[in-house]
Amino acid sequence: MEKPKINYSKLVQVSDGKPYRWYKRKNGTFVEASVCCDCDLVHIVQLTPTKRYLNVRVWREDIKTEELRAKRKKK
Repeated sequence: MEKPKINYSKLVQVSDGKPYRWYKRKNGTFVEASVCCDCDLVHIVQLTPTKRYLNVRVWREDIKTEELRAKRKKK
């Protein structure tokens, strides 16, 4: 399956145990680009609800991870 389109200006920095909201898309899925709290690894996560469970797909975003890590090193 192809990666879903994502708005990278809304990257979410995940914090240990801290909740945040995901918003449903028109097609019924939930998609988020999140950044790991420890290592700045970027993933796209897609949740698709079914009657009995959530179908979860995850993609690594290596280019965005490299960009973010380089940006944070400069600080």
